[in-house]
Amino acid sequence: MSIKKLCILATLIAGTTVIELASAQDFQRPPRGNNFAVTGDQDRQGRAPQHRSRRGATPESIIERADVDLDGRLDEAEFVDSKLTNIEERFLRRDADGDGSLSREETEGRRRGVDLDIDISTLRECIAQEGGNFDLEVDRFAEADLNDDGFISFDEFVISTEERAYAQFARIDLDSDGYISYEELEASIQAKKDHREIVKACMQEATDPLL
Repeated sequence: MSIKKLCILATLIAGTTVIELASAQDFQRPPRGNNFAVTGDQDRQGRAPQHRSRRGATPESIIERADVDLDGRLDEAEFVDSKLTNIEERFLRRDADGDGSLSREETEGRRRGVDLDIDISTLRECIAQEGGNFDLEVDRFAEADLNDDGFISFDEFVISTEERAYAQFARIDLDSDGYISYEELEASIQAKKDHREIVKACMQEATDPLL
């Protein structure tokens, strides 16, 4: 199978879509005060906390940690700044061999479950039929490798992270009012969860002749 197809499948398995913001490790600032204090099973606006991301972040915790002006929502600057929090630490954590750059193996080596015999066109058709919306041609490593040397430097990592953050903000801001609300975060986390389930089902269908 071509390297391109392998990269596409690895990206699918990783479930990289919509709200990478919801990764808890991207938000290291400690909670402030009781802006989103929870009593019993509801938050301060009477909503039952729902839709945890894969790493445990919720709309409440995401907003609480990134909401600098404490208005209960995130503007573009707050969102992008939160994505750049502790970025050097995150880069070093991925740089397994400590050479100051990231190889494709270091960025994708933890992804499991890729079946190299899956036909990409069949997988694409299945995802489309099930209501998925994912660009299979996106190769995030290639996008970040600005000088095409096969590695991602720290500067490239920062630039790529910032560019993706702006794109993510635009996707999550469904009403285009310049802010991300609790409801928009909740919808985005659910959309990511739904998409993962679609990909998982289509991957199984593509590899199981009895389905």
